[in-house]
Amino acid sequence: WVDANWVRDTEQHLQPGDRVVMFGDGSKSCDDTGLLGVRISDGFAQTLHWQHPTAGELVNRTKVDEAVTDAFDTYKVVAFYFDPSHAKADDAVDDDRFWWPLVDDWHRRYSGRLNKKFWPVKTGPKAHSIAFDMLTTPSQQLFQPAVTQAAEDLAAGTAPHHGGGQLRRHMKQAKRREGRFGITVGKESRSSVRKIDLAVCFIGARMLWRIVRLAQKSGAAGKGISPRRTCRGCAAARARCRRRRRPRTACGRQVHTTGCVLQAGRPSGAPACAPG
Repeated sequence: WVDANWVRDTEQHLQPGDRVVMFGDGSKSCDDTGLLGVRISDGFAQTLHWQHPTAGELVNRTKVDEAVTDAFDTYKVVAFYFDPSHAKADDAVDDDRFWWPLVDDWHRRYSGRLNKKFWPVKTGPKAHSIAFDMLTTPSQQLFQPAVTQAAEDLAAGTAPHHGGGQLRRHMKQAKRREGRFGITVGKESRSSVRKIDLAVCFIGARMLWRIVRLAQKSGAAGKGISPRRTCRGCAAARARCRRRRRPRTACGRQVHTTGCVLQAGRPSGAPACAPG
């Protein structure tokens, strides 16, 4: 999928309070389970949790839950997607799906803290703030183009990451596959022991990071300042212009039909607002 020379760790680390997105990939026993976060301000990615169950062992869902809880306690999580395995739980009482009871519990606990416009399923009876089922067509339409985008970002050196040997190894082991909506990734073979699950988390987290970044309004990096926020002087000036039936105005030299935006560096002596 990517050239081995593109995959290099940085010395960065996520810091408490960072605004992040997260992506997790859950398995039951045959594959690895991972959780990865990406900082919204610069796209830096870091592995937050990884499990590699040995033969005959099951993934410890309690440890995954602890990692998710710790992430929400430490960072400002804006969006979180988790791909639940469709494996069945052997010890189930009601819902026999291995991951879904926990993912539904995350939805109940954290949906109020996650921006609804970034939910994987926003409306309808299956609305969910976290569950991102990779087997569905809408999910593949999002994920497969992100595979190529992530590879291009790695090649350009614009996808910094710190995940240790496991993340590097999984990215190097991922193989290109043809999908319905573009290139996707897969293991060498279905039974291969060369896992790629952290690479899937990396692609998914970069995908979600890109969605959030593109949705932000122009303004200070990472803050999403809306162009409709105005200073008091311009608001008063627009009101006077409306009373005089003049066109809308904006601070400094820039005119916006949606209203004025905060502008720095207005020339000395220039009027607070220029005619639109």
